[in-house]
Amino acid sequence: MLLLNIHDAKYTLSAVLANIEEHNETLRICRNGKPVAELVKIPPLPSQHNDPADRMIVATAAFHKMPVLTPDKEIRKYKEVRVVW
Repeated sequence: MLLLNIHDAKYTLSAVLANIEEHNETLRICRNGKPVAELVKIPPLPSQHNDPADRMIVATAAFHKMPVLTPDKEIRKYKEVRVVW
């Protein structure tokens, strides 16, 4: 796990994201030496449909291994998450 202060993260964000993407590393961004945020690579998802909000919901649920509570039939198409409704 990498640690980076906010100032460095701000000025090297493109390189930081490329590193996370390429090496699947986790980065914690710190303020005054205390972690305040964490960046991780999200799991790849197939394009079931083009709703970016749904894709973020599915990616977040898949990353945290949590079910999604929704009646949305489009989200049910994703095999990466369990849908409860």
